[in-house]
Amino acid sequence: MAKIRIIFENGDPERTLEFDPRAAPFQHDGVPGSILDILLGHHIHLEHACGGNCACTTCHVIVKQGFEKLGEASEQEEDLLDRAPGLTPTSRLGCQAVIEDPNAEIVIVVPRFTIKREPRRMRAAREIPRMAGVAIAVVLLRERGAMVVASSRGRRGG
Repeated sequence: MAKIRIIFENGDPERTLEFDPRAAPFQHDGVPGSILDILLGHHIHLEHACGGNCACTTCHVIVKQGFEKLGEASEQEEDLLDRAPGLTPTSRLGCQAVIEDPNAEIVIVVPRFTIKREPRRMRAAREIPRMAGVAIAVVLLRERGAMVVASSRGRRGG
């Protein structure tokens, strides 16, 4: 039986699963026998915004042990991983990383943040300059006696 230990950076309790890789697929998302397939099949959530189709990086995991027991990464997976926050030399997409060895012992870390679940302070840091620019423009227009009408689609002056 293969074993996978899951460590969650967000503080969720650590989990360990024993499974037979030959019993894959365990459910319908990700490549059969992938980390995503195994976790979801054992009722452990792993974000996968694209449905496990190798089209995003939300299922990014860091393999701490057993990296060599996984199937090789495709060029498409490697290209996508370049966009993953917290990329490491042992990063993989959970939907693509297939556990092939029936005796494998794998340890993965599920990063705290993904592109989809960016921390609020990071989003705020991106939004503040945009909002500050609008506020400055409004102040300047008011000082010049112009009327400003704001809408969700943009600004209009008159």
